[in-house]
Order: sequence, then C-alpha cells, then structure tokens
Amino acid sequence: MESLDLILVGLDGQEVRLTVAEGIFGHELVRRLARELEELGGARLARLLVHFDGVELDYARTLKEQGLRTSCGMYAYSRTCLLQAWEVLQHGKHARMDAKDAKILEGITQLTWGPDEIALKSLPETLRSLTFSDEFNHCLRDATWPSLQRLTFGRCFQQSLQGVALPCGLQSLTFGAQFNSSLQGVTFPSSLKSLTFAQDFDQNLQEVALPNSLEILEFGMRFNQSFLGVTLPGSLKSLTFGFHFNQILPAAWPSSLQSLTLGNDFNQELAVPDSLQRLTFGAFSNCSVQEVTWPSGLQSLTFGQGFNRSLEGVRLPGSLQSLTFGHCFNQSLHHLTLPALQSLTFRGLLAQSLSGVAWPRLQSLSFGQSNFPCLEGVKLPDLQSLQYGHCFGKSLLQVPLPDSLQSLYLDFEVEGLEHVTWPTSLQSLTFGLEQDQSLQGVHLPDSLQSLTLRGGFNTSLQGVTLPGALQALTLPHQFNQSLEGLTWPSTLRLGRAHLS
Repeated sequence: MESLDLILVGLDGQEVRLTVAEGIFGHELVRRLARELEELGGARLARLLVHFDGVELDYARTLKEQGLRTSCGMYAYSRTCLLQAWEVLQHGKHARMDAKDAKILEGITQLTWGPDEIALKSLPETLRSLTFSDEFNHCLRDATWPSLQRLTFGRCFQQSLQGVALPCGLQSLTFGAQFNSSLQGVTFPSSLKSLTFAQDFDQNLQEVALPNSLEILEFGMRFNQSFLGVTLPGSLKSLTFGFHFNQILPAAWPSSLQSLTLGNDFNQELAVPDSLQRLTFGAFSNCSVQEVTWPSGLQSLTFGQGFNRSLEGVRLPGSLQSLTFGHCFNQSLHHLTLPALQSLTFRGLLAQSLSGVAWPRLQSLSFGQSNFPCLEGVKLPDLQSLQYGHCFGKSLLQVPLPDSLQSLYLDFEVEGLEHVTWPTSLQSLTFGLEQDQSLQGVHLPDSLQSLTLRGGFNTSLQGVTLPGALQALTLPHQFNQSLEGLTWPSTLRLGRAHLS
C-alpha cells in the first residue's frame, strides 16, 4: 500500500506534516491530526477540506477511495463552529446523531452538559473535559466514552459506578455534593491522578483499589471513615480531609506524600511521614504539639483557628519557610529558632512582645488583628512585605519600617501621614483614610508603583503629588470627586475598588 506525505495547513497558518497510508479512512486522519494539534497547542479542528478544490473530506471512505493518491497534497483544517455544535447537541437529546453531526462536533475539547441523558457514543474524540450539570443523575453503566482526561459530576449525581467503564485515559475525577455510593468493585483508570469527593461522601475504603497513579486525593465535609486497612497509592502527593474527619491517621504513609490537610474536627495524635513538605491543621484542632516529630523537610505549617498551645520546648524543623497561626493563638515565640522562615502570619489578636526575636530570612509578616505588636527591637533585615490588621492601636509613627520593605498593607485608617518616613524601596502601599482626610503634604516615596486607598476616603486629589513611578491608583467605591485638571504620572492606570 502506498504512503502519502501530506501537508495540512490551518486557517491560522499553522502547518502539520503527516505521512499516512493511502488506505487511511477520513475519520482516522482527523483523529491523528487532532492529536498532532494538541501536542503543538494549535487550533482545534472541526473538518478537513481538500485545499486545491474545496472538496470536503469523507470520514467514511479511505483517501484512495476519494481519489487522493498524490503526496504533498494540501488540506486546510478550520476551527469548530460553536453555534453549529450547540445545535447538534440540542438535537442529539431527542434523535440519534449521524456522521454529519459528528463532523460538526470535531474539535470540541470542553463540554458542560445539562440534566438530560447524553449520547456519549456520539461525542467527538477531541473532547478532553466533560462536566455534568447539577441536575444530571443518569446511570452510566452502558456508557462509551471519548478520550476524556477530566470528568466532573454535578451536585445531584448519585449513581453507582460499579460496572461503569471509566475513560481509560482519565486523569481527573470529581464528584458532586450528593454522591455517596460505595466504591467497592469500581475500577479506576490506571491513568487517574486526581480524585475529589464533595460534601456527602462517607464510604469505607478498605476494599477499594485506588490506582497507583493517584497523586491527589480530597475528601468532603462528612467523610469520617477509619483508614485502618486502607492502602494509599505509593504515588500519592497530596491528601486532604474534610470538616468532620477525626480518625487515627494511617500507620503506613506513602513515601511520596508531600501535602497533608486535616479537617476542622481532627483532634488525634499526630504521626506524619518524613517526606511531608506542607501540613495544615483544621480550624478546631488544639492538640499539644510538644511530642510531635516533625518531618525534617517540612516547608509550610498552618495551625487552625482554635490552636493556642504553648510552643515552649517545641523544635520546629529548620527547613520551615512558611508559618501561619489562627485567630486564637496568643503565645510567646521567643524560644523558637526559625533560620529559614520566609513568611509568618498571625490571623488573630497577638498580644505578645516580639522584641528580641530574630528571623534573619523573613520576607513577609502579617498581623490579621493586632493592637500590640510593633517591630521595635525585631531584627528583620530581609523583610519585603508587612501587613497590619484593622485593630492596630498605634500611630504609624511608632512603627519602625525596615529599609528593605517593598509592600505595606494597613487595614485601618491612618493619621499623621505627612510625618511618616517611608522606606525608599517601597513599591506597593495600601491603607485606609477617613472621609475628610487629605493627602496634601504627604510625601510618598519616589519608588511607589501601586497606591490603594481604602476606608471612607472621599477628598479631592487636587494639590496631591503622586510619585512619577506610580503605575496603579485604586480608590474606594464611594469616591466621587472630580479628577479633571489633575496631573497624572505618565505610567499611571486608574482603578476603582468595588470592595473597600
């Protein structure tokens, strides 16, 4: 059988070269071209046209049968017409799709389907992502799927997947809120990387064979099943539990696990693998961490809203780069040695002195609600970002601002701005102003690129000197002063904050 060297040129000018047998069918050529385009990141195709005379390719016949026997033949592929595709799908709810309909659907890569049954056999091979609406709840036992990579079910889907042949190339599977069917006997594709359950799922997994390819596993709010006897895939990288999970953690962890998120109700003894890089506690967790053996490579640690235990005697790993405390935390940090820490966040009201604390590599420091801490006596040579919450009870004049600071966020109304000495490296500044407060006489740093005004600010900007490097100015939603006659920096973009 002879072979043909084809040059397929798209309407966007992208060129694909293929060598095919003259006995290849039209539909086989379309699928092969679709794969080539997907790898190239090019346009998705709807149909192939013979470039030199406009004859439409016949999907059901070979190239030889269609008289195409010359190498280097020229063909054009076009983008999918979404209106025609929508009409075909609407018609397909009530009647069987034919070959002509299938051509129109070629090139569709993403589809969201409503509550009706769907003719899965008629969906194009180019389809990669299929999302069912919240009302869809039909049995899929006899389904024949296209080459899907992502499958998402909506809120009402409750059907069992026992006996359902899921797409062999599926990489992501997501269930909706009401799904709570047993997974015993369900065969997951060996390609599956992400499996997500939502609110109602609460089934035992002891006899469920999770695929060895799985990297991400997430459970919803009500899941609270024992993990004794459950085998987690050796490829698992991220495990997330929902609100109510409060079970003893698995005795054997995959050595690949990097991220663990515990539910709000979790209050069990903590034993985690040494491979872990990211650990997040739930909102209500207030377990002692005195006896915890921390992973040697832990990089991110987040405590929940209710955590307020003393950290005296606790030795956090030297690798820790990000540390976050919840709303209730109010303990001393003087005894913590954190040589690699880059980001520190307090979401609540911290009434502890930080004087004498040294975090030599800290770049970001955030106080969610704070009426006490300032940075006097704190050594922060690399600090680039600083945020103070809305309960801050000091004048900005009392806050020493590091020379290295690039971003300052103040979630409160600031007074005495004309007397503030800003860091010369400051690029982004956000703060609140009272309704009648003016920026006249305020010496903003020349380095400033972004300025955001929050609060009740509604005062004229006449006479205000804006830095020449300013690129963005955001005003609160109630600001209604005239901007006519103002002199703006040439680099400025003006915006209005819809939420102040």
